[in-house]
Order: sequence, then structure tokens, then C-alpha cells
Amino acid sequence: MADVKKNYIFSAEQIVVPDEFPGILKNYIKEVVKNNPETDNLISYSRQYFEQLLTERGYFENLANNEAAEEKQELALLDFITDNKGVFSDSYKVISDYEALKYTEAADVLLVQHLASGIERLVKVYKKQTISNAERHRMRNELATIRQLDHPNVVRLIETFEDANHFYLVLEKVEGETILDYMCENMVKESEGAKIMHQSFAALSYCHEKGIAHGAINWDNVLWDSHNSHIKIIDFGTAQKREERVLVASTAGDEKTAELEKQAKENAKKHDAAMKADIYQLTSMMWHLFFGAPYKKPWSGGDYDRYISNIFSQFELGDEWKGLQVILYRNLHPDLSQRLSAEETASNSWIKEAMDMGSSFDRAFPHMENLQKFRAGSLMK
Repeated sequence: MADVKKNYIFSAEQIVVPDEFPGILKNYIKEVVKNNPETDNLISYSRQYFEQLLTERGYFENLANNEAAEEKQELALLDFITDNKGVFSDSYKVISDYEALKYTEAADVLLVQHLASGIERLVKVYKKQTISNAERHRMRNELATIRQLDHPNVVRLIETFEDANHFYLVLEKVEGETILDYMCENMVKESEGAKIMHQSFAALSYCHEKGIAHGAINWDNVLWDSHNSHIKIIDFGTAQKREERVLVASTAGDEKTAELEKQAKENAKKHDAAMKADIYQLTSMMWHLFFGAPYKKPWSGGDYDRYISNIFSQFELGDEWKGLQVILYRNLHPDLSQRLSAEETASNSWIKEAMDMGSSFDRAFPHMENLQKFRAGSLMK
């Protein structure tokens, strides 16, 4: 789109007016004066006028193409949902409900055994008659996302089934408990805490490199797999995928091409913010684990640097924790540009040094007692 002009109304409200807008209105008014439609028919006439204008600019053609692309994508997802043409009960035996991983209200999570191999897995079962459109969208979004991912710290999709009444999503078994529960129960020391942080941010880095923002990083979705001593990130129902669009010359001219470029930049900015939000949420969880209480933002308009510095002093976070200070300070910063990437966080000097620390030099996290007291108080409520 061409450059815009900024007009101020009552010096309080600001609107942005495209250069072509006055010309469009001028031509519309000329046509109204010329054709002099009846007052009762003015709305109908105006609708026809602007529909014709949009048709000439290719709007409806693009709209039809977008709808066709969405329909094609929908069919592709349906093909993926039905990738296993067999009957679920012929391949798996249900062992029990799996309440430990009840991370969605839309589906039942069952512990099952693969009949051919004897391997235990999890299955999310969606009932077709009761699943809402929003829940169906989440399911398809999760499928479209996790089938692109293959990382030891991201839950893995094994296969899917469909019958007349259900969708079945078979996942690897995650013997999950939250990292909050794990650290409270086991008095985690520095080297293991650094390992947990490294794995969590490494998994997030992998997702971000794939152009995927998780969108729901919280205690329920970052689990400790006690069987493999691994972090597992789960539930990609609200994940956002970066749009990979190739911009081609538009037959409508430079203005339309410029508009597409502007939209692409705005989408990229929103997606970058979504990834920065992932970083913030995961770092705020690590703050909770380290200090024993949730992170609280400074008051609106407060001095962030002074606020963080006072907390570090209050908790006696000295130079030996300098690398950790950098992570907490940068990733919780209200200015998104200040936040480290997931990759930068995973490779932080403190994390590397702490993971390599010998057991005889390993320090306990200084506020584990606070964490346990907070957890005990939360469970009593």
C-alpha cells in the first residue's frame, strides 16, 4: 500500500488513512450524484458499487482461492487423521484411564498396550458426537503440529485411528509429573536444575526453529518423564505455525503487492511475539522453581531494572549465579527485544557449567525450602 497520512481528530484520536481512500470516496460520490438513486435504494446501490469495485480489484477471486486452499488443507488433515485404516481395538488393549495426563477436557486419556509389541502407550480419545468445533480445531492443530516434530523432549505421535464414533490419537507414554512436583519431592540440586532448564529451552528452541510457537507453556504442559529422566513438552492444541508465504508480483499492481508485504510483516511480528511469550512463560516457571514463589510483574510504570535488582539482593543471588541472573533478567523483560532466544537460553554459561559440575561441588538451590512450603500451602487450599 502507498504511504499513509496521519490525521488527528480533536488531538486525541489518531486514525491512519490510506492515500487512495479520499479518491475512492470522491468517485463513489460522483457516481451517486450522476445516477441519483432513490433514497430507499441508496444502500442497495452502494453495495453494488463497492462489490463491483472489489471484483475489479480481484478481491473475490483471492477470497475464493483462499477458501479453496483452506478446504484442501482441511482434507489433508482428514487424510492424516485416518492414516491407520485398521480398527483401534485390533491393535491396542485398554489398560486403564490415565488421570496423570488429563490435560484436555475434550478427550479421555487412556493407558493402552500395543498388542503386537507389548509396548505401553497413551491414547487421546475424542467423541465425534460431543466434540465442539473449537475442540475439533485444537485436535487438528495438534495433529498438524506434532507430526512435524521429532525431538526427545517433545511428546511423539505414534499413529491415529478413526471409526464411526471416535478419533484416536496414539502418543508415546509419558510417565508425567510436573517439574514443580518433581523438584519439591526430590530437593533438586543445581546440576539437575540446570539440566531441567537446558532440556526445556532446548525443546522450545527446536520448536521455534521449526517455526512453531507452543502457545500454552505452563506446569501442566511441561512434564518430567521419570522413566527416561527427560523433560517432555506436550499439548500443541494452541500452537501457532509461522506462515511461509512466497510473495509474487500482483496483477493488481504495486499497491496490492505492498499490502501483501505489509500483512506478511505484521504476521511475522505477531509470530515473533508468540515465541517471545513462550520464552517468558517458561522463564517465569524457572523463577518459581528457583525462588520458591511465582514471579510477579512490577507495577505498571515501575522501574524494571530496580525491581529485579532488589529481588536479586533480597534473595542473596550473588555473582556465582550471574548466568542465571542474565536469564531471569532478560527473559522476563517487558521489552520483547531484550529477551533471549530459546537457543541462547539453553546455551547460557551458567546452565553449561552447572550441568558439568561434579557431585562433590553441587549446590542445592538456595530456596528449595520456600518452594516446598509454597507447594504445601497450595495443596491445602
